[in-house]
Amino acid sequence: MKVFSSIFLANRFFYCVAAVVVLYVAGFYSAVFMYLGHMGILTVLSITVYEVIILVRTPKPLRAERILPEIVSLNDEFTIVITTQNTSSRLMHIELYDEPPYQTDLRTLCFHFSLQPGEKARSEYKIQPKERGAFEWGNLNYFLCTKIGFVKRKWIVQNEIEVKVLPSIIQMRKAELMAVNPNAVVPGLKKVRKIGDSMEFEQIRSYVRGDDYRRINWKATSRQHDLRINTYRDERSQSVYSVIDTSRNMAGMFEGMSLMDYAVNAALAISNAALKKEDNAGLITFAEQTDRIITASGRRTQLNAILNALYAQKNSDLEADFEHLFTSVKRRVKHRSLLLVYTNFDHVSSLERSLSALRSLAQKHVVVVVVFENVSIKEVTEKEVHSIKEVYTRTVAEHHVLEKNLIINELRNFGIQTVLTSPEKLTINTLNKYLELKARRLI
Repeated sequence: MKVFSSIFLANRFFYCVAAVVVLYVAGFYSAVFMYLGHMGILTVLSITVYEVIILVRTPKPLRAERILPEIVSLNDEFTIVITTQNTSSRLMHIELYDEPPYQTDLRTLCFHFSLQPGEKARSEYKIQPKERGAFEWGNLNYFLCTKIGFVKRKWIVQNEIEVKVLPSIIQMRKAELMAVNPNAVVPGLKKVRKIGDSMEFEQIRSYVRGDDYRRINWKATSRQHDLRINTYRDERSQSVYSVIDTSRNMAGMFEGMSLMDYAVNAALAISNAALKKEDNAGLITFAEQTDRIITASGRRTQLNAILNALYAQKNSDLEADFEHLFTSVKRRVKHRSLLLVYTNFDHVSSLERSLSALRSLAQKHVVVVVVFENVSIKEVTEKEVHSIKEVYTRTVAEHHVLEKNLIINELRNFGIQTVLTSPEKLTINTLNKYLELKARRLI
């Protein structure tokens, strides 16, 4: 009975039945049509029973598998592959319905194909996740029919899979290549000239022609009776904290992703780049209170700790409390550090409420405030106007852009570093700022 409950009548069956009904109606006017109607209904029923027997005779008509990557990155496109093999002894016409995660905009995902006995088929589709979390795929639902096509058999393959969507690993690897390889030619990456020499001592070695004679160590030379020179290396083990505002300021959307998710991707990329530069990476998330503080460290497990914390981070509906952030940083961060603060100020008045706390942080630490640029509003200011309504719209947009510039100038007036960037260029612009501060010996 379970097998027969999976049998469904197809459209072709109802078309044939409709044709038989027409013959019966015509039979009221001619006995020939009534006879043809009797023959037609017997034929349709016989063919239907025959097709049902064919479909239920094979206990396992298909073998199927859904192939997914183990780790999926936020906002990075990936491919889902479904392989199907016909294990029956007949040609099968197949309709495949997948059950994608509810977080996607895919609702009617269907594939149509035919398979000879033993033949395999490969179905693919792509997904670009716009939020972090667990993405769950359901079962694979197949509808099978023969060449006749009067009946369909539903065949369900249990293939429920859960995949975690993590902050973008791909963007993190790209940023790592930019930071580590000084010769990498990457669009958007600025080459920053290093100012002066590092003062972190490395070793004393023999003098080689061409070395700077000002680095000669005369005490070591007198002991060894040979010219010895001091060598230095880039300063390392500086603390770099990604400070993410998780309040409603960061709930705005850009191309399907929230500003906080863009900040999460950038924070992971910068943390990895800092570790590759042998600096210490840390994380602070805050809204009305400090949610999470991961003390800056250079240990091997640090990146995984930051990744897991970013994966579980959620947006808050409340306002950001920068005073509470200052108190938490003062209590937990004892050494001078680079604080990359990812937040968003739309008006000068919203900055004024937080400015005193940012100024207090900047007295001990190097503070970089990363503010998001509204790309759609900026595009409005660049369009030509042809009506009074468009003039009004452009004026409002220009006022918003002016507010953003006033915010940036206000922060810079108090010695606070700033980055004004569009969400899509957040990672590259923040990485440029980090490399610039390293080159200028400000951290």
